[in-house]
Amino acid sequence: LLLLLLLMLLLLLQLLLHACACRAAVGDVHWLNTVLWPHLADGAANGTAGTFEVSTCTAAAGSPHSVLCDTDGLVTDLWLNADAALSGSVPTIIGLMTALQRLHVVNNEIGGTLPAELAACTALTKLDVQGTRIGGALPVELAALTALRELALVGLPPHVAAAPRFTGELHAQFAAWTALRVLNIQSTHVSGTLPSAWGAWTLVESVQFSDNADLRGTLPAAYANWTALTALYAHSNALSGTLPGEVLSAWTKVTYLSVRHNELEGELPTELGTLSSMTTLH
Repeated sequence: LLLLLLLMLLLLLQLLLHACACRAAVGDVHWLNTVLWPHLADGAANGTAGTFEVSTCTAAAGSPHSVLCDTDGLVTDLWLNADAALSGSVPTIIGLMTALQRLHVVNNEIGGTLPAELAACTALTKLDVQGTRIGGALPVELAALTALRELALVGLPPHVAAAPRFTGELHAQFAAWTALRVLNIQSTHVSGTLPSAWGAWTLVESVQFSDNADLRGTLPAAYANWTALTALYAHSNALSGTLPGEVLSAWTKVTYLSVRHNELEGELPTELGTLSSMTTLH
């Protein structure tokens, strides 16, 4: 009996130490590789993928390496922010976080690529990747993120010449993001043209694709469907042709329009004069 009690005390002590370690690890630079990803891997094996004990979740978003959960312990927010010591990559098992709504990977040394398995996080409404070493092609599978409202894919500043950057085409299949409000694709090596299919984003309010030297072609006529647009930042690319008057005339809510440092030509369309909400034009 004494031996049984001793074993029970040792087991309880281990559980308490594990709980304390998990809570402390939320603010630790090694938390990503020592707690989060191993937890997901274990969850895949035992059927609890994507969940945490609520005690391991932080109370507020915005602090480095924080994780927010709902009342069932399902992870809804993951913040990996502002820490030069945070490295590694986003592994494929992030797709196990099927309740994830917001993912922030900002201003750290995390690299690699965005895994196609992220497409399984269909509840995702915000994907923010800025100031990291993540690059490579955007997986076309991300078109499955139809709840997405905000997307930022921003590389390191252009003067950081050796930095990995996003590459490849901007897929027409991303037209499925019909809930999108904010798009920011900046300082990348994405190539090709702007897909006409993106005219399906009828709710989009702010669009920025700037400092993408390999982005070519014209502004598609289908973007006249962006009637909720208030700001377009399209400077420092290789866009060509003329500014389409039929598109500009539909952007009655636009206050900011920047298309400088491209390869545009021709006369300014008279439709610019009808944009009574415009305050800034570059």
